[in-house]
Amino acid sequence: MAEAAFAAVSLGASVISFIGLTGQILQGCQFICDCFDDINGAPKEILHILEQLKCFEKGLRNFQCTLEKVKQSTDISGSEDEIKLALQLSGLTVKELQEFVNKYKRNGKNDWWKSFRFAKKKNIFTKYASRLYQAKIDIIGIQSRLNLMITTDIQQMVIATATTPSTTNASTTIITTQTTQASNRKEVLISDRTYEDVTYAIQKDVFAGLDPILAQMVKNSVNMALKDFNFKNRSDTGAEIVSKNLPGNNEQLPASRDCGGSLLDGRTNSRVVEQTTTRSTINAWLATIIIRSTTTILEQRFGDDISNSEEPLVTSKTTHKIDIRPNYLIQARYLVFIVQQRRGSIFGCSDMCLRCYNNVPFDAPITKACHMGDLSMVRRLLAEGKSTIHDMTSSSEGGTMSSLLFHVWEECYYAISMVNEDTCGCRVSKTVVRLSYGVLDRSGNRPK
Repeated sequence: MAEAAFAAVSLGASVISFIGLTGQILQGCQFICDCFDDINGAPKEILHILEQLKCFEKGLRNFQCTLEKVKQSTDISGSEDEIKLALQLSGLTVKELQEFVNKYKRNGKNDWWKSFRFAKKKNIFTKYASRLYQAKIDIIGIQSRLNLMITTDIQQMVIATATTPSTTNASTTIITTQTTQASNRKEVLISDRTYEDVTYAIQKDVFAGLDPILAQMVKNSVNMALKDFNFKNRSDTGAEIVSKNLPGNNEQLPASRDCGGSLLDGRTNSRVVEQTTTRSTINAWLATIIIRSTTTILEQRFGDDISNSEEPLVTSKTTHKIDIRPNYLIQARYLVFIVQQRRGSIFGCSDMCLRCYNNVPFDAPITKACHMGDLSMVRRLLAEGKSTIHDMTSSSEGGTMSSLLFHVWEECYYAISMVNEDTCGCRVSKTVVRLSYGVLDRSGNRPK
């Protein structure tokens, strides 16, 4: 990344220039990642810097997508200076790290780090990891404001173009999606329209009880995770096979309601031929997303006679269960930004002075709002002076104290279930999205 590229970005630069700079930084990230091979057993400093770099790269791509949306209809002239500073920090950090790697990669091989003296220079990796984290936080703040600018336009556009029917329950949306059956009988999500349908439903339900800025950011994270999951399913890499069952010949499915019309009428004898469950974990920009897919292959015949010579109807049913766990520490930092903005402070300049704090009761309104992820309520209570970002609260187990904002998202999750059925060549695909909140048990797991 040449310094001339940054010098060319004046305060009146267009969004296109920022998109170009973002692309250069992404190229630098990719170059650095390609310089490390065979990292199994590598020192923790190497693993940490690569983890930070890959997380930063994913977030920067998300930010680039936001810039693409802004380019179409939003004026960001008031934020250009801030965007420039954030990209400068990101670009210079990646550039210096790239120069550091080139300096020690003398033999041209990607295993150069094996002979590196970490005992003397391990602090270098810690320094770059810290700078990447700070750059990521700065970009999150900018992205939240850009999303705030375009949220109204996005909502109006989605409402105008959406053709998906919804139920009367605000927490459930039914969506028709396009699916296909792969040669190995695994259902995969294929079309961009599918991603838009699913993520629109997530965004629509999240908007009911979540801050619209973060709703849009969570939507983008889920969108990227679904595409990543689809790629892994197609390439048969990355998705872990949790279980594969081959039931006995006499095992039958319980009676179920037909979702696709009359194609299954009269076929009362159904047996499970094969059932496979895979799990894929994606570490997205703002959340860890776990997708479990269970594919069931069925044989169905007319009547109750198993010896019927007629060819059975082979169908498949795939259920995708998506568990979204947002990174609450990032959300807590976002809330700090909100309060700093209200005080007129500059985002990114942390006040590290010790402050007095209040002991907020566990059942206080702001504590409940943090637990439920209701950031609109949290922002209002902070603005009214009912609490501060430095306050503490007792844990659910009692006896220990923790930061109030650390409870944001700790006990909040999204459970999404997608059911895809393929019946006699007619694809009947319905997606059911449920937004749920639950309390973790003492071991940190979600109740069954």
